[in-house]
Amino acid sequence: MLKLFDGDISHAEFERLQQMMREDVSLRDLYLEHAAMEHVMDDLVGTQSVSSHRKILSMGSSMRRSAMRWAGIAAVALLTMGVWVGWNMISDISVRADMRFSYSSKWSVDGEAGVHSPELKVGQKLRLEYGAVELSLPKGVVGIVEGPATVELVEADLVRMVEGRGSFMVPEEGHGFAVETERMKVVDLGTAFTVVTGWGERDEVYVNQGSVEVHAADNSRLLEVGQALRVSALGELEDADYDNGQFLAKLPGSVQLVFADDFESHPYKDGEVGGGGFHAWSAVGKTSGGYFNPRGHGVYYRNKNLDDTGPSSGLLDGMKGANVGFLYSAKQVGIERKIGVLAEPGTYTLQLALGVRDNRSATYGGYTISLMSHGRVLQEIRSNEVPGPKNAFTKVVLSYDATNLPEGVSYGDPLEVRIMCNAAGAPKRCYLDFDNLQLSFMARSLEK
Repeated sequence: MLKLFDGDISHAEFERLQQMMREDVSLRDLYLEHAAMEHVMDDLVGTQSVSSHRKILSMGSSMRRSAMRWAGIAAVALLTMGVWVGWNMISDISVRADMRFSYSSKWSVDGEAGVHSPELKVGQKLRLEYGAVELSLPKGVVGIVEGPATVELVEADLVRMVEGRGSFMVPEEGHGFAVETERMKVVDLGTAFTVVTGWGERDEVYVNQGSVEVHAADNSRLLEVGQALRVSALGELEDADYDNGQFLAKLPGSVQLVFADDFESHPYKDGEVGGGGFHAWSAVGKTSGGYFNPRGHGVYYRNKNLDDTGPSSGLLDGMKGANVGFLYSAKQVGIERKIGVLAEPGTYTLQLALGVRDNRSATYGGYTISLMSHGRVLQEIRSNEVPGPKNAFTKVVLSYDATNLPEGVSYGDPLEVRIMCNAAGAPKRCYLDFDNLQLSFMARSLEK
């Protein structure tokens, strides 16, 4: 009980304490007396220093202790009225997930990078720009999430993913654990499963062991081991091919940022367009394009945050700098370049931010993004649908499992990337705006 008021109680210890207090009236009375004493002592030493307060009460961290004490006093008031509902309020304070990252991962919690104590508390959001994290959740649940990802711990048995690929291993005592995305909710029935969201037009679920229930809009489906499902933005469910490579059984030791381009090779002024091609990129087709610095109330976009003199210095979420790249043509055109070599077995993750203009005369052209070797496509993503809202940049993600290379491709061969505008609105000239290209690599440990 002292650990509860000190704020140092573990989740398992708190669960045991709750059960004991439900069964033992005398223990509840003792709790009430102790909480009341805490309140009185707080009044008595209210004018003393924090260190003196700690000494008198023999407590630990003042901030955590204070939060726990006041939650306890609130529970006392409810218990006095005969209402047994205060425990969830207290337990939320102690619910957390320990985090362990692959070396060189880039991450932040609620916007704060590199916190000293890597733990995720209820209500906090983890932003993983690239790399991977192992989440040790309550009741023995373990999740390994690959970036780019945004994850929130909602409560002890619920995680919300805005984007990312998460592999979750749930023991028997964790049955009922759920992962929620914008489009669906996946409820565990004793499983190991993977959820992919925010990396394309559809969310995906892969069941590695056991079974899960998938709920989306008015649709539900039971998925068993070896099955997979895609979920559209409207909540439509469609079968998908199961891919064991989607499941990550062990946290990779490190992540490497292989290549990045922020398309800032020339400092253009606000609203200035430079259509003279791309630095270090080769044209595919007769490309019309280059770099430009979009204004927020100009011809292309209507968002004041794009103004270089505005509060965000001309940047929208997803952008790396004030400039962006663009392609503009009535035919399919693009750019490509060598970015490295296929080094070893593992996973390559490519992310690119795509912009959608607010201009009636501008036609969005769709995209094809390819990872290649010797001009041979290893993996690509393609869509003619608008990737996100107008006046914003939305990230698209390509993931390639390089543990089994196709015939004719070997480790040490060149690695290339290609960005194409599909010209989906032809015969009109179409645009594709893009920024912040990143390619990362992780050696993977796969469960067979």
